[in-house]
Amino acid sequence: MQRNDSPTKDSGIATAFRFASPANQAVTGPLENFIQLVKNPLYRPMLNHRSVGRGPVKVSGDRAEQRVTLTTASGEKAVYLFTLSKQKDEPHKNCWLTDGVERIPDESEEDGRKIAEGNGHLRAGRNRS
Repeated sequence: MQRNDSPTKDSGIATAFRFASPANQAVTGPLENFIQLVKNPLYRPMLNHRSVGRGPVKVSGDRAEQRVTLTTASGEKAVYLFTLSKQKDEPHKNCWLTDGVERIPDESEEDGRKIAEGNGHLRAGRNRS
């Protein structure tokens, strides 16, 4: 999504939707709905961001999590927790697909709690505990 409109408008968002698990797509789709979700204020920093930092991947069985910190075009930070699962069914058997993306507080910033209070998420299935 760093170059969201290349080669065509919202092609970055469309690519992200293709990597969403079937359960996630069922909740956030169709694609037109997913585009609107990503363009809301909590997820808009993902579009056309300047840089990305990735934390370690934590795997537990068929589930994985990774913290991702984006630097927006204006230089602000936005932190997300990506949750993935290893798919059991065809046509994606044994592929890791995204179950959810949750904006989380930036622990390096004092005002990170404001985000947590109004936390939105693109998540299928159960919430993170």
